[in-house]
Amino acid sequence: MLFRSHTQQTLIHLAKTYFPTEMHKRIQAGRSLALSTSGPLAPGEERDFLADLAQRFGELDSRYQIYDEQAAALFQLLQIDPPEPATINQASRELQAVQQRLDRDIKLITSTLDARVSLRVNQASAEERRGAWAIIALTIAAIALGLLVTVASLQVLSPIRRLTAGVVRVARGDFSEVPTSSGSDEIALLGRE
Repeated sequence: MLFRSHTQQTLIHLAKTYFPTEMHKRIQAGRSLALSTSGPLAPGEERDFLADLAQRFGELDSRYQIYDEQAAALFQLLQIDPPEPATINQASRELQAVQQRLDRDIKLITSTLDARVSLRVNQASAEERRGAWAIIALTIAAIALGLLVTVASLQVLSPIRRLTAGVVRVARGDFSEVPTSSGSDEIALLGRE
């Protein structure tokens, strides 16, 4: 019995020391993260969501204060020698009820965060797909524009090639096909000369 009592007192001491401190740290970290990211750089709807999340963390912290007080009361009852089973059972049931509410609140916050993250991931994926299609469309448009410029340059340069081929033949002494050009631009004038 002495071993059980000593072990029980050690576990009670550890639970009183570690658990409340750790829970407060985590709740405060979540709240400060929600508050710090809801600054002026966050979009309006995100700012509202993060402010609501910070408020939920605040409510969770106040509920946890109640849990902490009831747990401390239960720990005090467990240290009484001899323990009163009826009082301990009543305090345990009350503590479990508060713990169940805390668990429900934490699950609600978790599911809300999961849903929001999922929504943002889906939106980012949709934007990524739109961006990929825009890149593909712009690439196709650039290729089409390149082909159009190539065809236009071939048409513009066609009279120069004919004139050059005719001049080369004339320079070799072949006057069978003298280059002629119709029109009033510089290429036509050069061909007539």
